[in-house]
Amino acid sequence: MIESIRNIISEYGIDGDILLYRDENHRKKELCEYLVSKIDVHNKEVYTYSDGAFALYLARALPNNKVNTYCGIISHDYGEIMAKTLNLTVNLNVSYPNFEKMEFNGVKIDQFNSKLVFEYYKSYFHKMVDEFKRFNVNAFCDCGHSCATLAGFVASNLENQFVDWKFILGCVIKTPRTFIYHLEPYRNEIFQYLTTKFNTYEIGDKIEEKYPEFGNVFEATRSISAAMAYLQENQGETVAIYVGDSFEKEGSRFRSNTRKI
Repeated sequence: MIESIRNIISEYGIDGDILLYRDENHRKKELCEYLVSKIDVHNKEVYTYSDGAFALYLARALPNNKVNTYCGIISHDYGEIMAKTLNLTVNLNVSYPNFEKMEFNGVKIDQFNSKLVFEYYKSYFHKMVDEFKRFNVNAFCDCGHSCATLAGFVASNLENQFVDWKFILGCVIKTPRTFIYHLEPYRNEIFQYLTTKFNTYEIGDKIEEKYPEFGNVFEATRSISAAMAYLQENQGETVAIYVGDSFEKEGSRFRSNTRKI
């Protein structure tokens, strides 16, 4: 499904378009199902680092395994659902560098360094390109933690030259730590725009009120804000965004951890 929010961003004085693209399910659902199809997890405990969706969907993809996730603090959005997931144990107050050093008697799935995660999104890119063939897209924008999605898309395009899009990283600060993960080899292919210039709560509310049939967009509002910042400097262009959220918000606390200005 693709939805234009041109009329919403025009309220902010922006001449251009943002096209929101989504699958039927949360972005992490198919990713985690792909991972467990490639890794021997039979009768093994699984360990990962995630404060939200990745751990949740990994546990759902492994209903017969015990999944342990480590994080600094739990996601406001997903914490309630994670606590109700019987095969998922959350370990708080653990930094990612410390997790990297840990060794486990089981299977460690590290989304920040896993080549399988990168390869999944690399192979996914052609599907998105096919969906956007009827549109004149100038750029793709994404904001993430490991940034495997953006890295995979860039790598796929460098290899196949599907499109002539620019690739934009939405970030809270310039040159974020994400560059040391999947994005590091593609540093010179990425443009950076801040996610903090616009009120993401306000944007999300406007989109969901005007397009209820498109569903939940709150995880994507940081990407949308960065795309709007890009369009302020590149008036008249069109930016594509991959909305990774599930269609409906799960639980009573889902409000997104995007920054409110």
